[in-house]
This record gives sequence, C-alpha cells and structure tokens, in this order.
Amino acid sequence: MSDKMNDINNQIRLKQMEMNTEQDPAKRQKLAGDLAVLQAKKKYIETKQRNQ
Repeated sequence: MSDKMNDINNQIRLKQMEMNTEQDPAKRQKLAGDLAVLQAKKKYIETKQRNQ
C-alpha cells in the first residue's frame, strides 16, 4: 500500500512543478484538475488505510 502512496506523492509533486512552470492559463487549469484528482486519490488511500 505504501508503494501506491509513494507513487501518488511523486505524481502530485510532478504536477505541482509542471503547474508552477506553465504559463498558458488553459494548460494550468487542466493541470490543476489533474492535481485535484491525484489529491483525492491520496485522501482515499489514507482513509482506507486508517479504516483497516
């Protein structure tokens, strides 16, 4: 389970870096949406682990 968590954390970090360097507002908005999905997945996994 922690491998999945590490993978998601790495993906989140990459999306944040991409978003910080992107100039085009449309692309930034898409990256923000992708980031929100990844953060929701992370929250889901954390909750699932806590409830086991």
